Amino acid sequence: MEIEKEGKVSDSVILDDIPVHLLPLAADLGGSSTRTLEQKAEGRKRAECFVEEHRGQSVMIFTDGSVNDEYSGVGSCAAIVIPLETFTKVKKRSEVFSVLAHSTEAEVCGIAVALDLAIQFSTRQELD
Repeated sequence: MEIEKEGKVSDSVILDDIPVHLLPLAADLGGSSTRTLEQKAEGRKRAECFVEEHRGQSVMIFTDGSVNDEYSGVGSCAAIVIPLETFTKVKKRSEVFSVLAHSTEAEVCGIAVALDLAIQFSTRQELD
């Protein structure tokens, strides 16, 4: 039996014709690895203000995913689901994987984790 190494998958293959929109909350604050403490604090403040401004209007979901270029296939993702009801606790989950070849795969895993959290939450709410 021969094992073949899987090549990296391009973003266009994974996302195809799906438009991806970003919220430019911290676009003017430099790169994530080069931000100063003040810029990080400002970015956090902007994100918190955004969440508070939109809380109760709709369910909000935030995701992130990344792979470590130093260790082939090691990656992780995280998701936060903020329910519509302002009195309901925020749901969070993160996962680590050893089979991801590209950061876009990790981002998609984060979206899948968020959808799973949202489904679990809505199912429990309907049972109450």
